[in-house]
Amino acid sequence: MSLRAHPWIGFLCIGALCFVVTTVVSEVATDTYYRGTQFWSALSESGRRLVAEPVASAYLSSPFLVLAAICASLVKRGGLTRALILFVAGGFILVAFYFSAHQDVHRYMERRMWTAASLAVGLLPLNTVPVLLICLGLRWLFGRQSETAKA
Repeated sequence: MSLRAHPWIGFLCIGALCFVVTTVVSEVATDTYYRGTQFWSALSESGRRLVAEPVASAYLSSPFLVLAAICASLVKRGGLTRALILFVAGGFILVAFYFSAHQDVHRYMERRMWTAASLAVGLLPLNTVPVLLICLGLRWLFGRQSETAKA
């Protein structure tokens, strides 16, 4: 399967994979650092949460999937290279958001700030809306630049 031939399938799969890797690495890193959990125990707990809570996983993966859709729609107009650059740039920002939120959860738990801890990760998709809007604007700009170059 070529990413150029099937950009929607390719980018959505890459977006889902990025979400899984980001979530697992963030949870395992923060669990081993803040709680002192053993690596394999933290890894199995993170995997169990992803599978046991499919609605939460779908909700939390939505920013990565929206970014993937934005980039997939750019392939036809702006080219694969621009779409990949936009995905990598937006993806790095989303990874930073997710890693920071998982660290915040443990900091809030230590301070017994239960509501803040539950909302730190729960509001992640809403907190990433400005990043996705900027990516959407860049997608429009990149697509428009290629149209003027063709004309």
